[in-house]
Amino acid sequence: MPWRIGDLAAATALVFVSFLVIQALVVLATDVGEAAEPDLLTPWILGAVEGLMLLAVWAFGVRRYRVPWSSVGLRLPEARSGRRSSSALWTNIIVLPMVALLVSLVSTGIYASMIDVLGFDALQPSPVPDEFLGSGATRLLISAVVVLWGPFVEEVFFRGFFLGGLIAPLGAARAVVVSAAIFAVAHLEISSMIPLFITGLVLAWLYLRTRSIWPPLMAHAAQNLLAISLAA
Repeated sequence: MPWRIGDLAAATALVFVSFLVIQALVVLATDVGEAAEPDLLTPWILGAVEGLMLLAVWAFGVRRYRVPWSSVGLRLPEARSGRRSSSALWTNIIVLPMVALLVSLVSTGIYASMIDVLGFDALQPSPVPDEFLGSGATRLLISAVVVLWGPFVEEVFFRGFFLGGLIAPLGAARAVVVSAAIFAVAHLEISSMIPLFITGLVLAWLYLRTRSIWPPLMAHAAQNLLAISLAA
């Protein structure tokens, strides 16, 4: 990829600011006074703030270096042979994402069990609080942001842009580790950082195997859907 470490750093700074804003907005929407439930404006704000990641990719990658969006993974998956066939697409779009999802869920379960046995309750991953989703139309919109928009934007940024930009200076293995670490830290949840790091590793592997954001997007969206389903 043509972008450099400086571009990644500037884009990452913008992303971290956006996540801080998201956290502040969620707190304001759910915990202030009598307003215990987010209103209809909340999902639109969350979606717009997440969209800053796409703005960062455009500003520091696509626009600056005049490259197509396919450079950040917006293309059909590739088979290892380099050819696309119906069976290869089925494997890349369905089978491999389900494998990645299973690995992520199993590793999270093992981590949670170990934390429980060790008694480190502060490091126990917490479920999505039901009040975060709200109710009615707000719940539907926030769910759409969490399950569809959020995973799409994050895969473009963390896998297509960030991981892709680190491979040349660091090599594939170290790029995968660094991108997964940034992915975990960006969620600002200490109790979930290790599971998120493992998930980041799995999604990065899936992206590098298929050269497309769609397979990791499928796994990412499915995991988020499970998370909010448990909150329902």
